Amino acid sequence: MLIDSMTPDENSIPKISYFRRGLVDNYPFARIRQFLFGHPLKTSHQQKERLGFWLGFPILAVDTISSLAYATEEILLALSILGTQSFHLSIPITSVIVLLLWTLVISYSQTVKAYPQGGGAYIVAKHNIGSFASIFGASALILDYILTVAVSVTAGVRALTSAYPQLLPISTELSLMGVLILGWLNLRGVKESARIISLPVYAFILMVISICFLGFFMPSPENNITVTHEDTDILWSFFTFFIILRAFAGGCTAMTGIEAVANAGRVLKEPTSRVSQYILLAIGLTVAVSFFGFTKLVNDFGIVPSPTESITSQLAHYVPHQNVYQCLRSNFVWISSYNHVHS
Repeated sequence: MLIDSMTPDENSIPKISYFRRGLVDNYPFARIRQFLFGHPLKTSHQQKERLGFWLGFPILAVDTISSLAYATEEILLALSILGTQSFHLSIPITSVIVLLLWTLVISYSQTVKAYPQGGGAYIVAKHNIGSFASIFGASALILDYILTVAVSVTAGVRALTSAYPQLLPISTELSLMGVLILGWLNLRGVKESARIISLPVYAFILMVISICFLGFFMPSPENNITVTHEDTDILWSFFTFFIILRAFAGGCTAMTGIEAVANAGRVLKEPTSRVSQYILLAIGLTVAVSFFGFTKLVNDFGIVPSPTESITSQLAHYVPHQNVYQCLRSNFVWISSYNHVHS
């Protein structure tokens, strides 16, 4: 009887909703905090927030995929010192970069297998070399992410101003606005961010592959670029080799963000190493086909860098379906602006 009398009444036991995704938030400014950061998550629900291949691929590949649009342009900008007749060198340079890309893909595939919970530069260097090397590598990555912010937001705004030249005078304001809005979206959680960015990334990949496919079946316009005597003198000068190396370095921006997959073991579903390897393979195939296709088409159509319009925008003008062109530009603006927030 004593035990029965001490048994609490069923009505006094608080009802616990086990299917609720977030915890009850009694903070005075709960509505504001939920608007900014979303609902707080249960510890037991964090496992369900992990990403599979189809959501993990877009959020981890967004940096690399968006770099496709300006990697070819960086090669051409460096080669323009030699003259426009040297633009054909962009094809072998791109081929070497693709080969280097696949070297990284194979290397990181082994890394994610050895470090399934995350094998970035810091962890790998600390376990195999020492603390100093790990701190040095982490510091270099921090600087790299800061530069990625600057490059990516600039590329996104330039794509927007290429589509709408009247926005060019407010480029700085657009950049700051993009950082604030997309930073807010990213604060709401990894899975929500992946859902937001997945559709634009997949659409951008589809548009890039469509342009490459359609471009190979279109007749190339006549290229009337003339080779001047001064250009020929520069081409055979001593500095040609170093200019080609500079073009190679600029084109290596197409490999930006590969290391993000190795760092993402804790946000991917089990088996994390297998999912990471699939994502690396998908990134390698997508970048290799798109990057080489972009460079080949730019050479076939005789496109040169312009201060007012990006290479991607110029190339999209040759697409017979204008809706494909508009979709490409809009999706590139979105993912280029987003990938710096993801970094």
